[in-house]
Amino acid sequence: MKKLYTKTWHWCRGFKKAGISALVLFGAAQTFNAQVNLYTFSQSSGSFNSIASTGTLVTGSDATTTNTNDTAGWTIAIPFTYNFNNTNYTSLYANSNGGVTFGATTYSSSSLISTSTAYSGSISVMDRDLWGVFYSSGVTTSGSNVITGVTSFLGMEVGKFLNSANGIPTGATVTAFDAGAGTITMSANATSSSATAAIRYGTGKILTSVEGTAPNRVFVVEWIGYNDYSSSTTAQSFLNFQLRLEETTNKVNIVYGSQFNNSTGSKTNQIGLRGATNADYNNRLGAVANPWTATAAGTSNSSSVSRDNTNFPAAGLTFTWSPPTCLPPSTSVYSGTTSSSTNISWNASSSAPANGYQLYYSTTNVAPTSATVLNSTNSVSSATNMVSITGLNTATNYFVWGRAVCSSSDSSIWSSFNNFTTLCTAFATPYSQNFDTTATGTSTVNNAPTCWTYLETAGSAAYGYVSTSNNQSAPNSYYLYNSSDNAGNVMLVSPQTTNLSDGTKRVKFSARATAGYILEIGTVSNVADPASYTALSSGATITLTAAYAQYIVNIPAGGSNNLAFRHGLGGTYRGIYLDDITVEAIPSCIAPTAASITGATASSLSVAWTAASPAPALGYQVYYSTTNAAPTGATVLTASNSVSSATTTATISGLPADVVQYVWVRSNCTTGDQSAWVSAGSANTGYCLPSASGTTYWISNFSSTSAATNIAHTGTATGAGGYKNLTATSKIANFAGSVTPINISLGSGTTPTAGFAVWIDWNNNLSFEASEKVYGTTSYINSTSGATITVPAAQALGNYRMRVAANYNSSTVVDPCAAITNGEYLDAIFEVVTPPTCTAPSAVVASAITTTTATVSWTAPATAPGIGYDVYYSTTNTAPMASTTPTTTAAATTVNLSGLTQSTVYYVWVRSSCSSADQSTWTGMPSFTTVTPAPINDNCAGAIAVTPGAIVSQNPVTSSTVNATTDSAPTCGFSANRNVWFSIVVPASGNVTIETTSATGSTLTDTILNVYTGICGALTSIGCNDDISAGSNNFSKVVLTNQAPGSTILASVWAYSTGDGAFRISAYDGSLATGESFVKENGVNIYPNPFSDFIRISDVKDVVSVSIVDMAGRIVKTVKPANEINLSSLKSGMYLINLTMKDGSVKTVKSIKK
Repeated sequence: MKKLYTKTWHWCRGFKKAGISALVLFGAAQTFNAQVNLYTFSQSSGSFNSIASTGTLVTGSDATTTNTNDTAGWTIAIPFTYNFNNTNYTSLYANSNGGVTFGATTYSSSSLISTSTAYSGSISVMDRDLWGVFYSSGVTTSGSNVITGVTSFLGMEVGKFLNSANGIPTGATVTAFDAGAGTITMSANATSSSATAAIRYGTGKILTSVEGTAPNRVFVVEWIGYNDYSSSTTAQSFLNFQLRLEETTNKVNIVYGSQFNNSTGSKTNQIGLRGATNADYNNRLGAVANPWTATAAGTSNSSSVSRDNTNFPAAGLTFTWSPPTCLPPSTSVYSGTTSSSTNISWNASSSAPANGYQLYYSTTNVAPTSATVLNSTNSVSSATNMVSITGLNTATNYFVWGRAVCSSSDSSIWSSFNNFTTLCTAFATPYSQNFDTTATGTSTVNNAPTCWTYLETAGSAAYGYVSTSNNQSAPNSYYLYNSSDNAGNVMLVSPQTTNLSDGTKRVKFSARATAGYILEIGTVSNVADPASYTALSSGATITLTAAYAQYIVNIPAGGSNNLAFRHGLGGTYRGIYLDDITVEAIPSCIAPTAASITGATASSLSVAWTAASPAPALGYQVYYSTTNAAPTGATVLTASNSVSSATTTATISGLPADVVQYVWVRSNCTTGDQSAWVSAGSANTGYCLPSASGTTYWISNFSSTSAATNIAHTGTATGAGGYKNLTATSKIANFAGSVTPINISLGSGTTPTAGFAVWIDWNNNLSFEASEKVYGTTSYINSTSGATITVPAAQALGNYRMRVAANYNSSTVVDPCAAITNGEYLDAIFEVVTPPTCTAPSAVVASAITTTTATVSWTAPATAPGIGYDVYYSTTNTAPMASTTPTTTAAATTVNLSGLTQSTVYYVWVRSSCSSADQSTWTGMPSFTTVTPAPINDNCAGAIAVTPGAIVSQNPVTSSTVNATTDSAPTCGFSANRNVWFSIVVPASGNVTIETTSATGSTLTDTILNVYTGICGALTSIGCNDDISAGSNNFSKVVLTNQAPGSTILASVWAYSTGDGAFRISAYDGSLATGESFVKENGVNIYPNPFSDFIRISDVKDVVSVSIVDMAGRIVKTVKPANEINLSSLKSGMYLINLTMKDGSVKTVKSIKK
């Protein structure tokens, strides 16, 4: 429901008629007389002259440990009149946060510039959250009045009160201190001991002083010892800075003294000036690493300058802001505005410019600059604060700027004045208004085109504005709405029109509303007075329809010269739309109305219209063209582009098929007097033309297989208007009773889904009937699967129009002629041809698929081929041609394919072979994929050996769980599936770590590892792990110690849940480091290491046998113990040398053969 409200009458881009004097668009522009952003900034470096010993202490500003002066402030008298931001002051309010404010409103914010609080103005010297206490640290000892190990004495004075904490008693004061010795003597003994006592005392104070003599005095305000708000002893600062205000010049100077900044953290400070609001600022900007000598102008009212313990202002750094010497004017008022001139006045500049003022005006809102050239067409000058601007264009909006000229070399900035619009002159007919170039309004921002007026009775709950909804001609219309009002006048009023009511004018317009709503046509005698409305004496009341209709109303003599379209009310909450208004002379020959195309064939169009009144003596003329260019009075009519009619219908014949024709009709009153042309629209000679307004989605593929002729259309963009006519180049050919597989896909750069449909005009009557829909979806898909076109068994030979549709916004496409939003239509040809002498098989399928074999079968045609079938298969989806050599043949409807590659996609086609010279077309089938075999280590017996290394990255084995089975469950974790097996020989240390890690490119990220002793079928779990670190490392690791050296352990790895893929497994122990050159076990030395051909064993008396094991765990050589053993037959690499001792133990040494 519309919102109910009342409002006062107002004009919306409307004007009083010419000749009535008025004040137009008056009000205050920005007041540039009080703008701190006009101050200029400069900086310098010098010395800092503190007033610590000569200044006057501001009462209350001397902080103590209890009176910290956090967010405190004090009013301070200025010893002379100081002008800040064009206002005189004799006092200021200084606060503990490092800033001052002016005026009655005081403020102690730590963000003086950016705060939204309103006060007269402020200066931020070192503005942030400060207080007047300082924290040092030391050591208190119970019973002693001396604090030792004191870290800082900044601001320390005898008599300072200390905080009562960490053993410091309440009320204790400083009686003495020794910075060299690091001690403070208190007036009382400590009550407890603390090695990290926080010592707080007051340091902050504010002093004032006056330097120089009148009229060039300087008022100084100095902050000493104020500190960043913090109780941390490592985050303390001791700040010293001044504000210096200059008499007469009214400059602002900020001077920084010596700084102590202990904290490494960044401290941001607002530095600069602010006016009466936070929109008027002149501040500085600097990051923490940016030197204070290189700050930039602030970019927002919250801009700040950062400091830390290494970057802070040097003593003597001075920031200066100087007020402008020539101030701009402000607050413009317009009066006496006409169609070509206006009078303007403004508030004079407070700087009283000696050379007066300059005003610049323009029809574009682009402010002048110092480079703007002023001339008589864009500027005027005045010695006073008023001037007239003449020679302006009618009904035009102007933007105005003014500046003061104090001297030939000193002018103020340009001040933006209010804009104004010149009045309208009377409009001569004909003129039109379609609202398309006017900005739109709203229910609360009523508007109308320039020189038009929205008019309503005062207090009406109604509105009127330019709208983008329900237009007759895009993009705009005009909307009148009466909300709860059912009594007042609510209307759109035209410009003053020359001789509107002389009896020779008419108005044409389009309108719509809920059927039955009323619109009235009349005139007003005063565009400012809705009560001056008078309805036309005839044709005033129009009953509207739900659809737009054009209305023509003759304006009788005797009325006023402003036309009015009045809401007919008749009820509440009623809306009316208007569009395409034309005011013109009543023609001598009246045009027909409601012209339309009523029928179409492949070679003709039928046209009808409503007769003109009075009827034309010579009937009507109908013009047609293949281009949408309306005829004019100069258009030459010929037998090839026009027909005539004495009635209200006509037939245009002899037209080419399948061509869009545009048609117009006019009355023919006499040989030299015809009406304007009226459009009857357009139509296609033949099939209806669908359309799509969007261009985002299109048919990317339309293809067929197994037909005598196949179509293979690919698209990369939407056709013009969402339609493509491919009938000249694209067709499918197949015989009656055939079944043709087709595929349709939607494209857009992604994989969108849509509804699809196909129609074929089997009766060639230029219409796609519901019974001729040969394929259609009922759900959204991206690409059709299993779609076919079946040709009726008795269909005659010949060409038939085929239409394909893809609709992104509908899963079931029912209209072959629709105007849709997103999608595409395309037309092609389906040709019914003579059946082939050799008919193709159908329903080709694959079954019994293994790693290297598959069985392909199909359905035989009604007449079995004389010599069987040809079969062609490939790993690429490229259909074979008639000349393609078959891969194999088959006598029956089944063939076994062998020698295939595992894990591979195959495509298969089959055709009938009726004779050596007569084969059918190829029939395809969906692809199939050969099986991927299980890993070789899918069971325990196939365990893969993992050679231990020194670290996890040494000797890793890459394996996979893809296609593995689940032959057991681990003793830990859950959701363990598809496991594989590994074996590891325990190194000589008896210790080994087994760990899984990621494999490059694999999606497997989570494993479960179980380790066993024993043999397959009789295993004992000795370790199990689910996650190394749940959430961050979901692979697995088992650490084993005290295992029998040389023994074999088994490990199994499971994939977690549904995950599958490759992974790496490693076994490692630090004792296997490769740099060793000598190993001693139980007094037995084996050397050298690495060796070339021989190894030597220092003592073989306790060695029973020697075996050499390669890194795959295989025993490659067994020899009798000897002091020297020949191993020259071994290949280069790493080996394990196992010494079996008399006591039954086995000692293993890793050695490298060069």
